[in-house]
Amino acid sequence: KILAEELRSWNVFTAYNELCHLTAGKWRVLFRPFYKKGRREAFQKSGKSVIEMKVVHSADFHLNKSFSELSGKAAEVRRSEQLEAVGRICNMAKGADVLLLCGDLLDTNEFDKNIMDNLCAEFQKIPDTRIFIALGNHDPYTETSPFRMVSLPDNVHLFGNQLERVSLEQADIYGMSYSNHMPKLTDITTEHPDKLNILLFHGELNGSKYYSVSEAEIGASGFDY
Repeated sequence: KILAEELRSWNVFTAYNELCHLTAGKWRVLFRPFYKKGRREAFQKSGKSVIEMKVVHSADFHLNKSFSELSGKAAEVRRSEQLEAVGRICNMAKGADVLLLCGDLLDTNEFDKNIMDNLCAEFQKIPDTRIFIALGNHDPYTETSPFRMVSLPDNVHLFGNQLERVSLEQADIYGMSYSNHMPKLTDITTEHPDKLNILLFHGELNGSKYYSVSEAEIGASGFDY
């Protein structure tokens, strides 16, 4: 809420990040491009219109996790709670422009019809919200990906193993599912810098395994979110 107020007072972007499922204390770095030196002044001098967009962002549901460490009943309850959480997220996204889901929605690529049917049903409840999915290291984009074995609703866009851009009126959404050949963040260029540019991927901040990116790389990128 504090960040949203700051951005609103800038009269540059009004951004709502109502749900950010990232490690506590690390989420702020994703907003660093908003603070690029001179960006506010350059935007105001350009005479461009204010870009207003409502975004809901989440990740790491791990829906088909076995919870083998729990008893049978407790594991069943936990899996049910996970699906309920997805429903709450989608309900939160009603009226939002986009819902960004950034990987590991599933714990494995084992197909579970009940889970996929529930996911698709929740997505269908928000037909006016564009949903963008970039898969992660637990649920990679392969021929046997459960997301490729179902008919996803029309409002859902699934990113594959190649970087792709989807153009909306307010923003360009770039995305790529996790692979062993992820491009360097600083090598990705935006085609329309006058628009809001958003990038989806599944990785780590200053990590060691899964597409690690640094604060400096995020700050030097051409992406706003």
